[in-house]
Amino acid sequence: TGDLPYDQSDYRVIGITFVRDPVDRLISHYYYSRNLIEKNDAHKCSTLEEFVSMIKTDPAVHQRWINTQSSALELTLDETKKRISEGQLHVFPTKRYDESLVVLNKLYPSDFSDVSYARKNVNKKRPNAKHLELIEQIRDMTQEDQKLYDLSQSHLNELISSKFEPGEMQATLKRHRRNCKVRSVFLDPLTNSCEKVTRGMTYVKLSYQTKATNQ
Repeated sequence: TGDLPYDQSDYRVIGITFVRDPVDRLISHYYYSRNLIEKNDAHKCSTLEEFVSMIKTDPAVHQRWINTQSSALELTLDETKKRISEGQLHVFPTKRYDESLVVLNKLYPSDFSDVSYARKNVNKKRPNAKHLELIEQIRDMTQEDQKLYDLSQSHLNELISSKFEPGEMQATLKRHRRNCKVRSVFLDPLTNSCEKVTRGMTYVKLSYQTKATNQ
């Protein structure tokens, strides 16, 4: 997002990015990486505790896994705040994804006319109460990403308070989530079925053409 041509005079550039709670992101990334076939850092540790310990002791692993969101943004925190204040950048928290989409629809209705979606691939693995000390260790290591995440929360709060009347956000959220349910139950399955039928028809057509050519 940091390398976008924000200062172009011919057109207006607005960056939009979502950031995760750095603790949630590291934990989710660990479990996801352990399920990959390709060997990676997560395969070296059988538990999350071992993995966090390796991050703390291995500088190379630390660099690959810690504060990756703030570094990927390619902007300092002050530069990010400046872009936000100038209306050139929006940074939203993924934990409040629905609210963020509703705000985007409010700000840019022609570009985000339909912000409904169907949830997929939700990772339910999360540390429980016995991992509180571990969570604090991760949070202590990810302070730069935590600052960015806190900024995303305050930015969203400011937009909601300035763009929505009292009670409007909750009513809009309710309609949005109803639309998401409709998409999940009806639209996405129908789209997937149509795609499968189309692929099947294409396969039959190609098979027929191949058979005709061989004859």
